[in-house]
Amino acid sequence: MTRLLGGPPSELRQEAAQASPVSHVSPKAPPFLLVHGADDRVLPPVHSERLHTLLLEAGARSSFIPVEGAGHTFTGYADIAGLIATSVAFLAQELR
Repeated sequence: MTRLLGGPPSELRQEAAQASPVSHVSPKAPPFLLVHGADDRVLPPVHSERLHTLLLEAGARSSFIPVEGAGHTFTGYADIAGLIATSVAFLAQELR
């Protein structure tokens, strides 16, 4: 996060808040598909869970899929083709 913001989030609170997707949740948000590795140690899945919950509470559409056995960037997960198929099906449904 420090490289993205240009400094530590604790020193750049306004920039960090603006960079966070939860700061932009609204009823007008587009449909979200959040696919997150359940074993992600870089960015724990609780972040996607929180965004999903906030989107639903705001009245937006959101789907959250925790991927068991997957780490960050889905390392350790064998069925990448299945994740792609899920994503394509979501987009096909939403873009009709």
